[in-house]
Amino acid sequence: FFESANIKRLGDGKNASHGMFEAMREALVKTTDKKVARVILLISAVLFAFGYWQSEKMRIGDLHAGAPALHEDARYNQDTFLISDRYAISSDILKVIVEATPAACTEHDTMERISRFQWRVE
Repeated sequence: FFESANIKRLGDGKNASHGMFEAMREALVKTTDKKVARVILLISAVLFAFGYWQSEKMRIGDLHAGAPALHEDARYNQDTFLISDRYAISSDILKVIVEATPAACTEHDTMERISRFQWRVE
């Protein structure tokens, strides 16, 4: 691709795109040679096998028990460990329902209490 013949063909830049196309075409034509094609297939097979081998180590999803946003020794996680140990249930999500007045989302006192509860749980 960067051989002197290819660079000379590019010339003064007027036919640069044509010269680049020709160089790429020549590189693609070389891949049709039996020896080159075998090497490409061998490299591809080795890379595929390596990728498959590495994919066996990949884990997706929750890898550890408890809420990932909290420390392992947080009270919520400790309670979750105890509950999931003794009962056949899962408790990955903590949902809090607050009963308040209709416009409670705009009241500072209510939101402050929810925020303090969140900090206490974490």
